[in-house]
Amino acid sequence: MLLYNMHPLVFCFLSSALRFSTARVRSQHSIAVFLFQTALLHEACKVRKVGEAKGASSSVQKGCPKPSSAHMVHDWRFHGGWVHPDEAFIEESVVRRELSDNFCFYNDKYDSLEGAAAWAQQTLKDHAKDKREHLYTMEELEGGKTHDDLWNASQQQMVQEGKMHGFLRMYWAKKILEWSPSPKEALQRSIELNDRYELDGRDPNGYVGCMWSICGVHDMGWKERPVFGKIRFMNYAGCKRKFNVPAFVAKYGGTRAEAAEAATPPSKRRKAR
Repeated sequence: MLLYNMHPLVFCFLSSALRFSTARVRSQHSIAVFLFQTALLHEACKVRKVGEAKGASSSVQKGCPKPSSAHMVHDWRFHGGWVHPDEAFIEESVVRRELSDNFCFYNDKYDSLEGAAAWAQQTLKDHAKDKREHLYTMEELEGGKTHDDLWNASQQQMVQEGKMHGFLRMYWAKKILEWSPSPKEALQRSIELNDRYELDGRDPNGYVGCMWSICGVHDMGWKERPVFGKIRFMNYAGCKRKFNVPAFVAKYGGTRAEAAEAATPPSKRRKAR
């Protein structure tokens, strides 16, 4: 594959140049941002080459949040999360990024429910009034004060480091849908928090990340269930199969004690804002 075998610096420069020339969401990227992106992508390419030469560690699994791995690099441009030295690099740093750019450029409602596919709008509407087991205010979400220690830790990672693993952001946003009074408010909350703390805030990648999780953008309909309708569902058990949840929680402070304190019965919780 031509792009994959291209010299890292050449690939990064061309990729960032394309990004700079086609940035079309409300405001143009500055020259400084362009150069910064190029430098970051160059580092990612060096990691890719190291991985090709030495081979990826057998302990590394796709989708695992392992910041200490020498063969991965996290960048907000790589929507899928950790970059591996294989075809996933192109998929995540070029294909997914361009999908995000094009979605936001050609869809004026890229940050609202109206920007989703008709099937997604309908299923969210059908389940908008479904009973939520837990409801949280914006302040509780921002402070990472929910009953879910993994979600709390993910929120803390985003606040402390300005980033979150791609797999966890999907889980994070979907839980906001589950814990908000309506899909519309869930999307607004996820975008507001992402814009405030994430490095890809106010960027196509950030908008599409939230829209994919809550509105099924670039996805398909799944088995229908309460609250989510046909939007893809994710749960805590699935995360435990992917990576070491207790270790991640311990690192970012989303302790079970804090989570347990937040897990009061819905009837006793104050009404969410």
